[in-house]
Amino acid sequence: MHRRLRFMLRTGGLHPPEEGSTPRFGARVSLLACTQVLLTAATIGALAAWLGLAAEQALIVGGALALSSTVVVLQVLADLGRTLTQLGRLAIAILLV
Repeated sequence: MHRRLRFMLRTGGLHPPEEGSTPRFGARVSLLACTQVLLTAATIGALAAWLGLAAEQALIVGGALALSSTVVVLQVLADLGRTLTQLGRLAIAILLV
């Protein structure tokens, strides 16, 4: 398992699977994950372009911030004590795919 994924799971208070096994997510979670990243990247990229960045720069900024949102959401879920709820687990799965 990738170090980043194991770190994020531990940060959120979850126990990562054993070394060598990979988590399997359903089609619904994968679709939601891709949609979340693309919409977040597009929104942030459009805002960055509106603020005057070139298209390439706006795309990079949007993509980077969309991917870094995972850490923020994990911290919020951990602070609220909701990492082990059904909704919290779905949110974490979507962000980690």
